[in-house]
Amino acid sequence: MSALTSGTQQALDIVLHTLTRPGDVLAVGALTYPGIKLLFSAHDLDLAPIPVTATGPNLDALDELCRTCPVRAIYTIPTVHNPLGWVLDREQRDRLAALARSHNCLIIEDGTYAFLEPSPPPPLQALAPERTFYVAGLSKNVAPGLRFGFAVLPDRHLEPATSGLRTAAWGPRVSSPHSPSAGSPTERSPAWRKTAARTQPPGKPSPAPRSPAWTSRHTRSHTSCGSA
Repeated sequence: MSALTSGTQQALDIVLHTLTRPGDVLAVGALTYPGIKLLFSAHDLDLAPIPVTATGPNLDALDELCRTCPVRAIYTIPTVHNPLGWVLDREQRDRLAALARSHNCLIIEDGTYAFLEPSPPPPLQALAPERTFYVAGLSKNVAPGLRFGFAVLPDRHLEPATSGLRTAAWGPRVSSPHSPSAGSPTERSPAWRKTAARTQPPGKPSPAPRSPAWTSRHTRSHTSCGSA
């Protein structure tokens, strides 16, 4: 399935909407793309960290984590990892796919920078197609302004993902009747502030400290899985 979205993160957002529920545990490298924590927190997911090595995630630690926690999915960047730059070899990929099968976990494979590797091993999506969600986009390898993301999904998840895509990306743009509609962002800024002051109930605190990035489950310690 491919779809017009606002890039890889929007494709990943639709994938998370399809396969997760609030409180699900996702295994993720202890050092990984920092923006992923904000996206996962928006879905109220628990992040369980996987120790990393010089060549990839510690798969022994991942195996132990999956034995002790109800891991729903494993998020991984196997080809040109961000920020560490590694490329998992075929043996590591085979073992990661086998671990996911043995523990009945799904795999979220982020291929954003895979195009930088001239001869990569097969993607995890080719090794475990029945459980791997492959997401990537075109803004990094074609043009920064080309906000096109896509996902390759297991067949059984196509219908719910398509439904989520329609909800997230195909609906009409909705704005408040009080929203300023003309002028540059600088010109509209005072009007936006007036709108916010008019629509926010008196005495209500700013939403920033209560946003998902501050209050989501993954920012608090997990009794059995830890936190990322």
